[in-house]
Amino acid sequence: MHPDALAARLACILLGYLFGSFLTAEVVARVVSGKSARQLGTGNPGMANIMAQLGKGAGLLTLAGDTLKTVAACGAAYYATAPLIGQASILYAGLGAVLGHNYPAWARFRGGKGVAVTCTWLVLYLPFWGTLCCIAGGALVLWLRHYHGLMRIRQGTEPRFFQRRNPK
Repeated sequence: MHPDALAARLACILLGYLFGSFLTAEVVARVVSGKSARQLGTGNPGMANIMAQLGKGAGLLTLAGDTLKTVAACGAAYYATAPLIGQASILYAGLGAVLGHNYPAWARFRGGKGVAVTCTWLVLYLPFWGTLCCIAGGALVLWLRHYHGLMRIRQGTEPRFFQRRNPK
């Protein structure tokens, strides 16, 4: 491997890490509620927690920010290093973005779960297969959650189904 190509790969990972370290959920949480995302719900700085605690608008804004930071990281890396490593720049920058999102140094290496960042990266690197994998993964998660909910209902342990409602 040519030394310049190795340097380009490392630069893509570093660039992706820097972009990925920007936790959109933290910014949205502070603007909307005045609190850190870590102080809300599960404490996870991710879209699901933000949506559950602050509403759909805040959750979708977090999703948009995570998507845009991944696109920006991959785009900047591709622009800067494509002559040397071509499409691989998206691969390495996406990896860096996921690592930066999941393990940001400024947050003591405690970040989000990286679902939106990973899906965006997959779609950017392999548009057809990435989209297919994200849809299949999402369908599997929904099916498993639904399946477990049905099992809890059957066993009589699903709290939302068996809660007594107080009549007014």
